[in-house]
Amino acid sequence: MKLAAPKSNLCAENHSFSPKNRLLFSIYRYFYEKSAPIFPKNSAQVRFCRSYSHISSTTQEPSPFCHGTVQGLCGANCRHSFSPFVPGVSKRVWTKEGLKELEREIEYDGKTYTGYEATQVQRRLETRMRDYKRRLAGYDGAIKTNGVDFQNMSIKLARTKETYKDFSTAAGLRYKFERAQVRGFTQSLAQRSVWANRGAIDKYARLRYNADGTLVATDVLKSNPPPFYKPNAVVDYTNKKGVVLRTIYDEHGRQKTRVHPTDHGNPKRHPVGGHVHDVKYDQTGKIVPNPVARAITDEERELYKDILK
Repeated sequence: MKLAAPKSNLCAENHSFSPKNRLLFSIYRYFYEKSAPIFPKNSAQVRFCRSYSHISSTTQEPSPFCHGTVQGLCGANCRHSFSPFVPGVSKRVWTKEGLKELEREIEYDGKTYTGYEATQVQRRLETRMRDYKRRLAGYDGAIKTNGVDFQNMSIKLARTKETYKDFSTAAGLRYKFERAQVRGFTQSLAQRSVWANRGAIDKYARLRYNADGTLVATDVLKSNPPPFYKPNAVVDYTNKKGVVLRTIYDEHGRQKTRVHPTDHGNPKRHPVGGHVHDVKYDQTGKIVPNPVARAITDEERELYKDILK
């Protein structure tokens, strides 16, 4: 703490003290105006800026400002500045209406954010984009490049970038893509990522059918399909018994239908043999456990005949 005080005093002495300001301060010593943050962290910061000019005939500086101290105006981590204020001549930069605008709330996707919270969301999205770019650069530099992993990561990067644009526009924030730059993510790699994402868009734009009328499987996974995946995906998974299980996702990327060709060796629970589970969701968006099994219809048998026995 003993080392911090001189730094703060030095900052306070040099901050906004041009020759013109020094002259004005020598005449109007206790009249000054403080700046306001673009997005205050809390209402206390706005109240601090609202008392932007101190007009007094006393010879002591006002305690709320604590100019020249570590915790005061222009102290450690303080981003405020101040300038001379001449009564009757100077005009206020921050009016009451302007300060009230700083406390505005932002609504996005059903949630409400303060201006400060919006900037923090923007920072998190930028961090996420940097992480995805690093992974793409790693996939590109690997000896054995997995095309599926590269495409999946490209999709995540593209979606995060779109969310970043939409959120920033709704919050009235400037795009700061320079914060999302990553060493090693070259222009050619960025172009490859864009084309990989476009290929995924075409692949999952809608359900596709083979010439014999069966559904086209878009993906083959080595583990159970996740609850949320790519929109309109048709995923096949082969279990330990060699049975192909099929999961179909809706246009929002949520599980819609699970097709099981056998009774899983449990005829009492599945007397109809091959069956279908229609996935349901509760009010919170979570899958309702143990969906009821139903018999496969004749129309569905034509769609899934490639995996039915």
